[in-house]
Amino acid sequence: MDLLKQQVIDAGRELCRSGLIARTWGNVSVRTDDNHFAVTASGKAYDTLTEDEIITLNLKDLSYEGDVKPSGEKKVHRVIYKMRADAGFIIHTHQTNASAVAAMGLKEIKFAKKYPGIEFGVPCAEYGLPGSKAVASGVAKVLKRHETRAILMSNHGAVCFGRDRDEAFEAAYALEEACGDFLQNTGVVMNSSGDWKEDRIGVYLDDFAQMFGTHLSMKNYDPQTVAAQYGEDVEAVRMVVDKNCLAGLAAKMTGSKPIRTWECLYMRMIYKKKYSLLKGVDR
Repeated sequence: MDLLKQQVIDAGRELCRSGLIARTWGNVSVRTDDNHFAVTASGKAYDTLTEDEIITLNLKDLSYEGDVKPSGEKKVHRVIYKMRADAGFIIHTHQTNASAVAAMGLKEIKFAKKYPGIEFGVPCAEYGLPGSKAVASGVAKVLKRHETRAILMSNHGAVCFGRDRDEAFEAAYALEEACGDFLQNTGVVMNSSGDWKEDRIGVYLDDFAQMFGTHLSMKNYDPQTVAAQYGEDVEAVRMVVDKNCLAGLAAKMTGSKPIRTWECLYMRMIYKKKYSLLKGVDR
């Protein structure tokens, strides 16, 4: 088996164990040479990944061979590899604390202490719909201004990278700890979605929009009932709703607005059309 592709497979399994992702949302890639990188396929569960589901793409034009589609966020990976010669491994996650901080509408987060791999702060890229050119463009703008190994992606998640798998994970773990500390220091503390006091919640994160559309009623909220209503599994509902509530609390601290209605409707439509039957959906 290709050793570099095996690193991607192993990284996917670590993500499943780590708590850095909800379900298997996110993607992983490795630079294979100066002109190519290999990335996880779209819609494939991490715990059953095979070498055939790690797709090699050309950095120049994102071309690839075969019928298995690569991650929808391939443009983000290409931007990082092209702009950072030292980037050899990339992890894109929807990790909880980082996603919540990314909903606060801040251009850069300053930390009270130094964290391994990310130092004293992390920049935040402008919002763009998942898989769009706007997402990659936002990451590119950040890379022009900052020497960093981690970037928050507004209302979406985070992308972390390094020379190798170990450095990428070091940044991802440190980012989650740092963002958790930042939220507590800012006064944003939530044990569960039960801490959300309003009768409904708007959309502060992409995965919530994909799953529920423009809002969700929180009056008498019960994960099992919601899961049955939307055709989702209970654990996914619990994780995504809790995370969106935390992001909502964080956004209210800075006056940051929810994702726009038309964008929520668009994401929900695409999700229902393409991914509603997939439990290992890549985003």
